[in-house]
Amino acid sequence: MPLYECSLYAGEVYFSRSIMADGPKHAATLFRFDVAGGKLPEGDIMVRDKKGNRHRFTWSLEQVEK
Repeated sequence: MPLYECSLYAGEVYFSRSIMADGPKHAATLFRFDVAGGKLPEGDIMVRDKKGNRHRFTWSLEQVEK
């Protein structure tokens, strides 16, 4: 499984984590479950693969067009 860099800005709080996943949406899903325990407000999840491609997902995991 490839490694993805995931990040989320929630107000003044920033979360970032490297996650091994089967794809960008899978990485966003795992990341969301990781940070959901912090009872964060909804925000967009940014996912970057090792080639530098960026993907953006809403908190409900809908992909945002570039």
